[in-house]
Amino acid sequence: MGNTPIADQIHTPLICLLEELAGVLRSLSDEQYTHRFGEVFDSSIGGHVRHVLDHVAAWLDATADGELNYDRRQRGTDVETHRQIAVDHCEQLIDRLNQSPADGERTLTLHVLLSADAPPITTTTTVAREAAFVVGHTVHHNAIISVMARMRGGQLPAKFGYAPSTLAFLRTRGR
Repeated sequence: MGNTPIADQIHTPLICLLEELAGVLRSLSDEQYTHRFGEVFDSSIGGHVRHVLDHVAAWLDATADGELNYDRRQRGTDVETHRQIAVDHCEQLIDRLNQSPADGERTLTLHVLLSADAPPITTTTTVAREAAFVVGHTVHHNAIISVMARMRGGQLPAKFGYAPSTLAFLRTRGR
């Protein structure tokens, strides 16, 4: 199943982010990947990677069944503690994106917990709107991963974790 132009617009940025993330993971040691930072971050790079990949998978699942819930995810999976499993999961999600058609205007039902003290709400959204969210969310966590990796001596691409708007701005400045 080939991608349509809208699928390319929706999927390509996320594919690029996942490819870049997989490359960063390949460059890290297992210790760098699983190190918990304690007082600075109450998590590991692996925890952020699992979180990102869960969101991508939830969005992809919703493009098939119409129901989206980012809050329904498993914590403490092997993706958090095994770097190669995380790389493999990135590659599987890239394959799914390459095989998935995208109807950006398709309506999705979003179930979201806005407060720990209140029940989830249900609202409508679209595939394209949620693609934008997932890309922004991935960039945000890649920026955190970048800081964490550099704190542990990791060598990353210079602009890993930069937002598309920042990259576009830097291009206008010749950087």
